[in-house]
Amino acid sequence: MRKVYAFLPGLAAVAAVLPATPSYAASTLVVSASGRTAHCPNATYTTIQSAVSAASSGDTIHVCPGTYNETVTVTTPDLTLEGETTLPPDCDVFAPPNPATDSIIQQFPNPPSSNQGTVYLNADNIRFRGFTVQNNQGAADNSGGFAIQTTPAHSGYVITNNVIQNNPAGIYFNASGTTQSEVAQNCIRLNNMGYGVASAAGNGIYSDQGLDNALIDNNAFFQNKNGAITLDKYQNILRATVDQNVSHEDGGLLNIFHSTDSVVTDNQAVDSTGSAIYIGGANSGLQVLRNDIQGSYHGVRAENVVGGPSDANTQIQISDNNIRNTTRGDGISAGSSSLTFSTISDNSVSNSGHDGVLIEDAGVNAGNLVTRNVLQNSRVYDCEDLTTGTGTAGTADTWTANQANTSNPAGLCPRVPPSLTIKKTHQGDFKEGKLGTYTITVGNSAGAGSTNGSTVTVRDVLPKGLTAAALSGTGWTCDLATLTCTRSDVLAAGQSYPPITLTVLVPCNCKTRHDIDRVTVTGGGDSATHTATDRTYIKCKEPHPHPKPHPKPHPKPHHKPKPHHPKPHRH
Repeated sequence: MRKVYAFLPGLAAVAAVLPATPSYAASTLVVSASGRTAHCPNATYTTIQSAVSAASSGDTIHVCPGTYNETVTVTTPDLTLEGETTLPPDCDVFAPPNPATDSIIQQFPNPPSSNQGTVYLNADNIRFRGFTVQNNQGAADNSGGFAIQTTPAHSGYVITNNVIQNNPAGIYFNASGTTQSEVAQNCIRLNNMGYGVASAAGNGIYSDQGLDNALIDNNAFFQNKNGAITLDKYQNILRATVDQNVSHEDGGLLNIFHSTDSVVTDNQAVDSTGSAIYIGGANSGLQVLRNDIQGSYHGVRAENVVGGPSDANTQIQISDNNIRNTTRGDGISAGSSSLTFSTISDNSVSNSGHDGVLIEDAGVNAGNLVTRNVLQNSRVYDCEDLTTGTGTAGTADTWTANQANTSNPAGLCPRVPPSLTIKKTHQGDFKEGKLGTYTITVGNSAGAGSTNGSTVTVRDVLPKGLTAAALSGTGWTCDLATLTCTRSDVLAAGQSYPPITLTVLVPCNCKTRHDIDRVTVTGGGDSATHTATDRTYIKCKEPHPHPKPHPKPHPKPHHKPKPHHPKPHRH
């Protein structure tokens, strides 16, 4: 069953501010496909394009619910187009739009007459929000096929709170950069019409004519086969920020080429079929920070498909990302001639399908710093650098202070030993003639290295007088006679083995007391012995003392004898 992910918090709330029956200022032009209705009593236009053509700068065009089978071209600056589509609570769950409640723009069933978008925004400072834009079929020559298109001649676009679905591609996002442009809080999904045939098909957001001073933030993407966002290689991408987006089951979160001083930060990518973040060549000053990536083929992958060695990505910072469970590829990797004078630092990479961090040997890869990364449980190597030079372990790069277990060449990432922990607990008091239970838990400290596969041994010493009745734990081999449990599977940093349960019998005729149980753990590549104690109250029934007999009183004499005083002798 496919996982269902919650949509970005706040998106539905933002959409909900659109009033159901708004009151309009004089500069608001109202459109209703059905003409004037109870819901839209002020409607004077039946098509969006007719209202756009009649509008002046500064006007708002309010589009009531309904289906609008048309293309819309906007050439008047400073217009606001607003519909009444409400964002779904979960972008992953597709449901057809409802023309009774949603403002739907589509070209279906009529194919477009040109390769421009269904909605073509060709002026400065246009705001477009609250629509469902769908079902563009693409041009006959397999070009175009966008839901929304902007041009590199203008800027100040604000595209928010829309559902964009079932087009060859979602938003063709280009901007001059004079004023910042933004695409935010949209649900962009299933834009794959003509994928593999139509140019740019399979992308949620696509740019290749030039994009400057742009913000792509807080959008939710789902199952766009080529990528949620592709900022392509034909024109420069300048000062683009990709921030706090969620990508589920797309080709990847981001494919980026020819960018300068751009930032990719605090995004989430789950189950990308390709690289979650693909750095495709000729990028300079790109920062990839604090992204959460899980289940993708690759995590962050640098390649150079733009040109020759001079197009290698340079001065790239890949830091503080959490990457786990890549299906077959690397957590972070650099292909041929793809990465120079860059920093890979402070990332957490676990359970990679190939390497944790890999720098390949071909081309000009050199001068990179790989430092303070925590790399563990990679299928092949946690650290691998196949370049040659005067750097660490004979490579062309510098590797320092990484926590890892395996590396190629040897010495690239010196192994960090594990640091085992042990804890012992019990519930309640132990009572005479009853069974009591101890729970023993062995862990590995966060930030340590994984255990090395050698035997981990737990030994227990019971308080005097208690008798061991049972000893077991999932995955442990336990001997009741010696109170010893062992195992040798690898334990990653920050993880714990399944607990051990020790059952004891409290004998009869015991003595009530506090006593201490002691347990130790050794092995797994940790040279120290770690000890835990558990102070236990052993409660017994105290025997009642025998009563002492009362002494018999001495009988009183009947007569009190008179003292005898002898008479003095006379002289």
